[in-house]
Amino acid sequence: MIETLTNSGNRYCQVCRDSLLLAVLVLFSACESTQPIRSPSGEEFISRTQAQAVKLEQQGDLARALYQWQVVAGLKANDTQAKNELIRLRKKIAAHLARYESEFAKARNAGNRKNQRLFALKLLALDGAHKEARQYLSEFERDSALITQSRKDRDALQAQALRQGKVRQELAIQKQNRQKELDRLSAEAETQAELAASNARKADDLYREGIKALSVDLDKAIALFSESLKYDSNNLQAEQHIQRAKKMQATLKKIEQNQSQN
Repeated sequence: MIETLTNSGNRYCQVCRDSLLLAVLVLFSACESTQPIRSPSGEEFISRTQAQAVKLEQQGDLARALYQWQVVAGLKANDTQAKNELIRLRKKIAAHLARYESEFAKARNAGNRKNQRLFALKLLALDGAHKEARQYLSEFERDSALITQSRKDRDALQAQALRQGKVRQELAIQKQNRQKELDRLSAEAETQAELAASNARKADDLYREGIKALSVDLDKAIALFSESLKYDSNNLQAEQHIQRAKKMQATLKKIEQNQSQN
């Protein structure tokens, strides 16, 4: 930015020289060509330059307007208008410089970096070599770069902390889910154990009732042993007593049949 403002005058000078060179080449070509080519006369070029100077001043671009009048004065050394305009514009630029320097100093004393930068740019627009403005903008750009980098570092740290927080949160959720699963399995195991114990008690009670019924009622005994097997299918003794009771029923039936025949 600073180099652009500083070298703007050099670019304008180069443009002017190129324009003058082009005009000379066009005039030379016109002399050599069989078909004459009309090129802008010196007066026309000066007139356009003067008009451009007025337009630039109206737009507030005093430095470029001053340069345009310098071009006119260089091409037309005795042009009173150009000399007067140069004197007037230099005074006007000097007044603006003084005012901008005052505003720049006020902004610096107030710590208003925004206005400092604004008036530094205005100073450089009028005087590309203004030492204090150049120095301030260099420091401003350096500080801005440091602030930008600091913000990037801060944002990176915040993003890293956020990622780490999410990882910790996910780990905590996974741990909580694992604990819930362990609790569920433990409760399920306890329920199954309680059910198995309850079934064992019921099977044992029914088995004992069946033993008592063997000597009284074989059908009841068989029913009790069968019910006991529903709660404990591995009770071999209950199965054996069922078979014995059925054999006893068959034996008693034969005895009854023999008695009835006699």
